[in-house]
Amino acid sequence: SVLAIGALLRVAHHMDVESRSPDEETYTDYASNVADGGIRAFPKVFSDYEQAGDVWVYPAPTRVGEILLTVAVMRWEGVRDEQAGADLSLAANIAALLLTAWIGVRFFDPWVGVAATAFFAFSVTELGIARRAWTDSLVGATSLLLVLITCVISQPENRRRMWLYVLFLAAGCGALLVKESLALYFGICGLWLTGALWFQEKSIKGAAL
Repeated sequence: SVLAIGALLRVAHHMDVESRSPDEETYTDYASNVADGGIRAFPKVFSDYEQAGDVWVYPAPTRVGEILLTVAVMRWEGVRDEQAGADLSLAANIAALLLTAWIGVRFFDPWVGVAATAFFAFSVTELGIARRAWTDSLVGATSLLLVLITCVISQPENRRRMWLYVLFLAAGCGALLVKESLALYFGICGLWLTGALWFQEKSIKGAAL
């Protein structure tokens, strides 16, 4: 029921935003160019950003993951405005809500999962960013995905399953394309796994890999 309430709270006022921020307009401009011109539009997007020094205070087009996912939503919905990015944020925020519940219940205690999910569900900050075409919701969902994979690998029976490390690497590389600061999450989770292999599995080779 907490998950349902959290999702309903995010959907209830999703369409009530009356104005958009410069960052939202910037992400939308990048995505609309790629949605219309395909992947080949990226060189021009980067060139325009590099030449127009006055826009350097806004997000750079290096956040390719955010842009491409917004492009996918634009093409699916048949729109080219900020609503596509806002819808992506809504989906990512609800996904983060589900991941929070999953991590809490699976790796801690059912009541921990309920409490954590409730805090997330009613967070004023999260309710706000779920309505915006920013990258924050996607960052939240991606960081939680990295934590989930790390928790799965940390289980004794999973520490030597190489495909899970490949999944962790793929998720981490994808995270770096969403926002640069996710390198911190990727690094911390990577250090945790390295420590688990070194001290618990006594595998120097595994830790080095």
